[in-house]
Amino acid sequence: FVNGLLVEGNVRVLIGNLGKLRLDHCTLAPGFGGLAVNPSITPGMQNDRLEVTLNRSVVEGVELAALTPVLAITDSVLDRPAGISIAAPGAEVSIDASTVFGQTNVRSLEASTSIFVEPVTVERRQTGCIRFSYVPDGSRTPRRYRCQPDLALTGIVDPNAAAAIHARMTPVFTSTRFGDPGYLQLSEQCAGEIRTGAEDTSEMGVFYHLKQPQRMANLRLAVDEYRPFGLESGIIFVT
Repeated sequence: FVNGLLVEGNVRVLIGNLGKLRLDHCTLAPGFGGLAVNPSITPGMQNDRLEVTLNRSVVEGVELAALTPVLAITDSVLDRPAGISIAAPGAEVSIDASTVFGQTNVRSLEASTSIFVEPVTVERRQTGCIRFSYVPDGSRTPRRYRCQPDLALTGIVDPNAAAAIHARMTPVFTSTRFGDPGYLQLSEQCAGEIRTGAEDTSEMGVFYHLKQPQRMANLRLAVDEYRPFGLESGIIFVT
């Protein structure tokens, strides 16, 4: 169990028979390294019962050995653009309320309220499900439920209209540079279907837990109710 560490380098699980590894509130700084489980051909030293959990963490990428069976990711960022963020060829993977910048290659997948910026490839597509998430073109996944841009493309047959929807639905972030205050925060210019696309109309991705759309709606109601007569009000975001 690792909690609250900033690591500028790789975290590597050596060959062995570890049962669980959990990272809570940790940062494995993008650009410096990620989490990897070493492969082994020695029986009893293959970490074939290892369960890896990432919770509210920022990690450049995760690379599991072929026999590592479980990977669970919650409220986290995987940030390896132009590379493979998640490589788990033998794992049952669950991803909830997370943002994945980079490709995802896994054995099976259950995902909800997440943003996959680059294509997802799942070996066992007959099991699992992706719900209320953004999944880009070129992905091979299990069944999807109320995902974007699938939902917006329902009933669209005109190729030009479909291309326009794809362009509008591409996630837009305040910043994609690690360390910036708005790192991987959805921009106001991002499509509303993504900013309110979660099951409870919160935003998809790692900031789901902030419930920003609900906060904004409550603020607008409160401002209208208590605004002095004759005045106008508006919300100005800090930049």
